[in-house]
Amino acid sequence: MDTLHHYSALYDSLEAGFPMQGRARALVERVFLGPRILGSLGRVYREEHGQWGEWLSKANFQPINISFANHCQAKLLLGLFHDGYRVEKSASNKLVLSWKSRRLLSASIWASSNSHSD
Repeated sequence: MDTLHHYSALYDSLEAGFPMQGRARALVERVFLGPRILGSLGRVYREEHGQWGEWLSKANFQPINISFANHCQAKLLLGLFHDGYRVEKSASNKLVLSWKSRRLLSASIWASSNSHSD
């Protein structure tokens, strides 16, 4: 059910910026959403918390903090499009894009231990 709600929210968010019969929307649905939905059908939905972080940590990557300015810039950019979008900082190195109350995507910043300088 979580996967169904996730993709439902994704499609709802598209309606805010793309007309239902528009070419741009058809392209987004066919190229980006279609393959993701097909991939979701073949596996059990798992929460993303910890999976990437554990893998990257084991591969000697370190999280890089997202600055307050970057977080504010993301909020400002979203404000230009539609009121239903929201960005929140869910960890020191992670931002989450949501449509209304539903998380859509997350992004985090990592660097190899060799290139990370404090």
